[in-house]
Amino acid sequence: SEFSGNKRAYFYDANFTLIENEAGSTYFELNGENPHGGAFDGSSYFVYCYGSGNDEVRQYDVATGAHIGTFDLGYSGGGYGIEYANGYFYTINSSGVLYCWTFDGNSFTSKWTNDISGIIGSISMQGLTFDGQYLWMCTHNSTNVYKYNLDGDHQATYDTGISEMVSLIWNGEYFITHQYNQKNIYRII
Repeated sequence: SEFSGNKRAYFYDANFTLIENEAGSTYFELNGENPHGGAFDGSSYFVYCYGSGNDEVRQYDVATGAHIGTFDLGYSGGGYGIEYANGYFYTINSSGVLYCWTFDGNSFTSKWTNDISGIIGSISMQGLTFDGQYLWMCTHNSTNVYKYNLDGDHQATYDTGISEMVSLIWNGEYFITHQYNQKNIYRII
């Protein structure tokens, strides 16, 4: 999803081929302040937004692109990412706190929080993804990717040698990232 510009979420397959949703569109329009990061739970697309008030998550119907709902997270943490894994949503705020959320269709409820700033620092993680077993995250302030289990426990840190990473995607085979200023896309093996 895009932070600025036309604020659209585009549909791509695992090989970065632009694809259409059921309505025949290759994107849908985002609303809300500062959309950053998205998560798919199998039926809806969720976008993390932050701004002048509390951070929120906006839900969209993937088939039609319709905005379904907006959910206040109850804090103003300036987070940049959201991920869905095994029935829970995960976010990280700008001071390095990892959140695990439940979602009942009407609201997000914090299941637990874990201050991971001792490992990642007090910075906003800009990439957050799930590989089917672990959460992975990155930031543009480091060349590292960080591996966590779904209970929020640090498992490993890997130096990729790639600076300014602002996204992290698992496509089922590789991690994909891109650089903030150079706009280069990398496949991490």
